Amino acid sequence: MTTGLPLAGKVALVTGGAGGIGSACARALAQDGAAVTLMGRTPATLEATVADLRSTLGGGAELSWFAGDAMVAEDVQGAVRQASAALGELHICVATVGGGTIAPFLVLDEHVLLEELRRNIVGAFLAIKHVVPVMVTSGGGTIVCISSDAGHHVLAVHGRLLRGKGRPRRDWCGVAADEFGHHAIRVNAVRPG
Repeated sequence: MTTGLPLAGKVALVTGGAGGIGSACARALAQDGAAVTLMGRTPATLEATVADLRSTLGGGAELSWFAGDAMVAEDVQGAVRQASAALGELHICVATVGGGTIAPFLVLDEHVLLEELRRNIVGAFLAIKHVVPVMVTSGGGTIVCISSDAGHHVLAVHGRLLRGKGRPRRDWCGVAADEFGHHAIRVNAVRPG
């Protein structure tokens, strides 16, 4: 751990950590001194991402990975346990998992709709649910859920997920922020772009 950096001594978990936004978040957190655990479904991709981050950030970066599905409660619990194992604390969580099918509205069916909503809501919900107890015992923390422009812009053939990564994530974050703010836990939705 490098001292003198703004996040030195802090522990972070990034779900979807091997993806583009997830790995960029992990890089920024590690550059600022946090010990970062990247969670994702594919071990080889996680290993490659951690190796790339280590090669560009240098030997002082504390990085680890956990293979699991951000939409499975047991996997999220395992990632939280691993991330917090060294210090018994967790201070930061970035939930990036989501996405959508780009197709005309009338091509979608209820199965696609439900999967879209599941992909974009359950991962963020489980991250919040399972990091909060550890953050409470850590004296507080910050949760960031990556949202989407889809919550604010309606575009042709973007009937996807009925804007599930946009507005619902923002709403979940608002509810969680109200509920956990008295524990010094901040919860925000960030909309890249």
